Amino acid sequence: MVVEKYGVWRAKPVRYTFEDGSRDNKSPHLELHFDDNQGRNGRAAVNIKSGDKQESRLAYWTIPDFAHGVTDKLAKLKDGFHLLAGTSEQKPDGLALDFIRSDLFNHASGRILPHDAAGPNNDIIDQLRPIVDRAISAKSTVYIYGSQFSSGKGVHNIHMNQGNPGRWADDNGIFQDGALIFDFGDHWEAVFIAFASQSAQTQNGPKYAGYPFTWVTVLAPEGSDEDRE
Repeated sequence: MVVEKYGVWRAKPVRYTFEDGSRDNKSPHLELHFDDNQGRNGRAAVNIKSGDKQESRLAYWTIPDFAHGVTDKLAKLKDGFHLLAGTSEQKPDGLALDFIRSDLFNHASGRILPHDAAGPNNDIIDQLRPIVDRAISAKSTVYIYGSQFSSGKGVHNIHMNQGNPGRWADDNGIFQDGALIFDFGDHWEAVFIAFASQSAQTQNGPKYAGYPFTWVTVLAPEGSDEDRE
């Protein structure tokens, strides 16, 4: 089965917390709290470490000047959650995202980093914090792609949702990838996250992915490897 209740939530980011290694070194998250102006305060749970014990690092792409046709569609959305799963938007040129098929970013521009490492600017927390700070300070609009919680009070799976090996393979599907996209008024920015162990190529099918090579083999590994378990 693919990721359930996949969609995009338009809201305003208001505050956040990061779970560093001292708080949670097994399944840590960036917890981004938001207000959608519909009387609902929600939470976006963004994975900042993989559960794969052989390769726990993340691949990520930050686009400081995001220019893509999907922004025109996003700008027309009303505040709140918009379900995309099972709709006509899960296709090329639709609202749904696909890291491999949607031409969202240059794959070779990504980086692979651990969750939490000593020193400045060498882990995923160091890279994401200034982006989120800037988005909140500027009162930007955030578009959160992922799966709506069963409670309806937030979003998770805010990462690539295909190319998963092993026990996560049932989540594989096309046009259901997660992301954070920010509208600053005068420009757009985007954050795309994948697990380093995920495949950089997948089949055009709803469930099974072929993974001849992972993001680790596509991107030059950076930073310390001590975060591996």
